[in-house]
Amino acid sequence: MTPTRQHRRTAWLAALALSATAVLAACGSGDSGDTGDTDEAATSEPAGAQATEQPGGDQQAQPPEADVSDVPDVVAEVNGEEITKDQFVQTYQAQFQQAAMTAQASGEEVDQQQLKQQTADRLVDNELLVQEAESGDYDAGAKQVDQTLDELAASNGMGSADQLLTALKEQQGMSEEQVREEVRKQVLVEALIADRGNVEKPTEEELKAMYDKIAEQQGGDGGQGGSEGGLPPFKDVKPQLEQQVQAEKENEAVQALVAELRQEADITVHL
Repeated sequence: MTPTRQHRRTAWLAALALSATAVLAACGSGDSGDTGDTDEAATSEPAGAQATEQPGGDQQAQPPEADVSDVPDVVAEVNGEEITKDQFVQTYQAQFQQAAMTAQASGEEVDQQQLKQQTADRLVDNELLVQEAESGDYDAGAKQVDQTLDELAASNGMGSADQLLTALKEQQGMSEEQVREEVRKQVLVEALIADRGNVEKPTEEELKAMYDKIAEQQGGDGGQGGSEGGLPPFKDVKPQLEQQVQAEKENEAVQALVAELRQEADITVHL
């Protein structure tokens, strides 16, 4: 994968949290929980961690569970296309797992209603991008899908696309056909973003501004020479700065494109 394509994918996933890649992230983290049927996944457990008393009076915190009992069969409609409960739950549970780990570390509870709305918004944004990409002159053949599967497998610590497909089937109940279709859409959207994003290469000034910003956040005094206990010299971290600035610019381009598509779309969310 070229650096530019990797940046684009990173920005896109960060902005939209596609269901397929959210599942891949869960697989990569070693989660072996089976989502099972949507209705069976529903639970009335609160979002906060529960405590179970252990021998000797100690209490061990139990991980919170995602509550999808109030999710309707059709979560949203985007220009006549439905986003179903199954699609929503698959993405929401992956997002909830990440949010729950962060919340437990800080001693807080996950605001599930807010997270559900954010998940629905991201799925709507994704559907808008897919629809726009499908209507354009973009290509996503079997060869491109195979290549992307190999890249996704590698980025999630798996040895091959076959291993990835097996994990998705065992853990998420996704058939190879379903996975390939999600990846095909991803390839199309990446082509759309590359065509419509109009993202320019980061300038030297932008890189130095990012360096100074990071240095200030870490308590340094900025500058590009580096300091003891602070950031390495600018020239040593320039490649990483280029990646970060490029990803941020592409994320902004995606958000601008989504905002443009939302203005002309017919969207109904049922949450």
